[in-house]
Amino acid sequence: MELKDRLAALNRSLPPAQRAGLVVAALVLVMAAVPFTMWVMSPSYTLLYGGLDDTELARVTTELDVQGVPYQLEGNRVLVPQDQLHTARANLAEAGVSGAPPVAGYELLDEQALGVSDFRQRVDLQRAVEGELARTLTAMDPLDSASVRLVLPDEPLFTADRTPATASVLVRPHREIDQGQIESITLLVASAVDGLEPSQVTVADTAGKVLHAPGDASSGGMTDRQQRLTRDFERAVAADISQLLQRATDAPASVVVRAALDFDESTTNAEVFDEGGTALREQTSEERYEGTGPGAGGTVGVDGGPLPDQAGGEGSYERDDATREFGVGRTTTMTVRAPGTVEELSVALVVDEGAAIGDGELSDLVTAAAGLDVERGDQVAISRVPTPALDDAFAEEEATDMVAMVTQGVALAVLLLIVIALLLMSRRKDKGTAPAKNKDSNKVVPAQMRQPDQLPQPEPEPAEAPEPDVKEQVAELVERQPEEIAALLRGWLADRRAS
Repeated sequence: MELKDRLAALNRSLPPAQRAGLVVAALVLVMAAVPFTMWVMSPSYTLLYGGLDDTELARVTTELDVQGVPYQLEGNRVLVPQDQLHTARANLAEAGVSGAPPVAGYELLDEQALGVSDFRQRVDLQRAVEGELARTLTAMDPLDSASVRLVLPDEPLFTADRTPATASVLVRPHREIDQGQIESITLLVASAVDGLEPSQVTVADTAGKVLHAPGDASSGGMTDRQQRLTRDFERAVAADISQLLQRATDAPASVVVRAALDFDESTTNAEVFDEGGTALREQTSEERYEGTGPGAGGTVGVDGGPLPDQAGGEGSYERDDATREFGVGRTTTMTVRAPGTVEELSVALVVDEGAAIGDGELSDLVTAAAGLDVERGDQVAISRVPTPALDDAFAEEEATDMVAMVTQGVALAVLLLIVIALLLMSRRKDKGTAPAKNKDSNKVVPAQMRQPDQLPQPEPEPAEAPEPDVKEQVAELVERQPEEIAALLRGWLADRRAS
């Protein structure tokens, strides 16, 4: 009853407008507390199975009803309380309900007959690969289901006659997927099929939107992955230069870096032959002829007759032959250049005009820090602006922190002022209330009926009623019921801001 009396006294001391505000704040608090309590007490649901067709979905929900497990449906996805996820999966597996997608995978190859033809084997293998890819893609978070179709041409006799393999992927996302996830789907499918390039993969969604078209990876433009790598490289270089300039100039500086990266992988083969050489093999032959007449010679007759007579005299014949093989020195070099080489780099600086460092020194620092190459076409541009103009570039980032700090300070100050105002109003209300007089003080009693203790006595001065300590009451009330008082103060604060 003590708390009730104090609340009643506090209620009487408040003006009608504040009483109405208290009632409205209490109603708003109750209305907000009910859904919040229901949300807090409700269990957290997580994915049990996704990408189910109608038949499999019916089997899963029926078995969950039999087991008494609560669940929620989001399209073809089944959600169960997180603390019952593993138990529900084990019970469903025991009942023969796996929740697996209806797409068949490598299990197609488990029951092949002994005399199956080569064509049937190739078709079953292709179907199995398509099913496994569909299952893998369905495991991705944003996808409810996926379907993969492959075109695998026969292996030709000559490599030049080979036809590239192609693939088409149809996905059903339950939320929008970004470019990075589309690239993941493309690379995943291309990496799982022999001879399939990412440029030959088509990805579309069930709404008919083409997410990746053939030739996107080799159309000459930058892919999303290459753009991310380029932006990461630029931010890293800019951060290093900004930190360096902060130490060198002791003033904030704005740095912008633009880079052109070469993502082509190239291989270079070079052969260099040395001048001269070393003899590896040598063969020589000599002939000598001495005599007074010519040696036998001439042309044999057509009819095989004797050789014609040769007139002669003295003579000498000599002949020398030499055959030599030289080994030539050769150096073979193969150079593989990895993708990501910097082709061109540009840096722009905006620094304080009062910085005690020259443009030449700034240029040298940036050139060394960023690895600029003048012969390659790299350049650095420096601009000096007054300090206020430079500070405006950082105003937005600093303003966010300042606004948060000011908002917190104002909120605390307003709450303190409200508490002080309540204490002052309660004190003034109590002082303005006159103490009640005794109703029997003016009653006239005849003298003969007066008792000795009723004889006229000097009227004592009315005792002043003790003034209640409102501050202590409010402090005790806040200590006992902090949540209600906090909700009341927030309601008043919102009313004051709205007014």
